[in-house]
Amino acid sequence: MRLLPSTLPELLSGVAYAERVKHSEREKFERQHGWTIKAMKREPSPIRDEYAPVIFSQEIVSYIESLDMMSGKEDQENILRARATGKVVLTSPFRLLGSHHLGVVLTFPVYKSQMCVFR
Repeated sequence: MRLLPSTLPELLSGVAYAERVKHSEREKFERQHGWTIKAMKREPSPIRDEYAPVIFSQEIVSYIESLDMMSGKEDQENILRARATGKVVLTSPFRLLGSHHLGVVLTFPVYKSQMCVFR
């Protein structure tokens, strides 16, 4: 099947980026961003070894900013699978946050390597 540009908005709801934050870095991270890392139910994320809060999102999905993707079962499994394989992974369909619609999440693993520092 060939996707035509007019069909893409129906298939793609938005793009977001979540960053890995270790528990030892959480307080500093939250202070820098001016918000608390939240679980999927929008309360402060419980203490865990690591978090994956959304730090960037398109306006259409901006309601997920600050949400810890590691607090959602499907998302956590997807993140861990992408990290373990180094490949793009896709969740099984599940009910989207705050919606009655089913959807999927495509996860691309992103790694820091020899970061360039501009001064």
